[in-house]
Amino acid sequence: MRSRHLGSQIGAGLKSMIGGELKGLTKTLVQTRNQAMERLAERARARGANAVLMFRFDVTEAADVGTEVCAYGTAVVLARE
Repeated sequence: MRSRHLGSQIGAGLKSMIGGELKGLTKTLVQTRNQAMERLAERARARGANAVLMFRFDVTEAADVGTEVCAYGTAVVLARE
């Protein structure tokens, strides 16, 4: 779960009225998505896996407080090292 500070949220709200990319929100979403992938990879390695199949993201707005990004997939061993 990640949220942005009040100033960013107000700026994004104003920008959304006139249209265009919300670059600050895009940056935050990319950072959050990368962190979710890293956590998934760490958990897969901890279980002895060296790959993740059927990798997916699930993104949910949390009551105007923040955005939840979940990364999930199936941890597998493709080839023994």
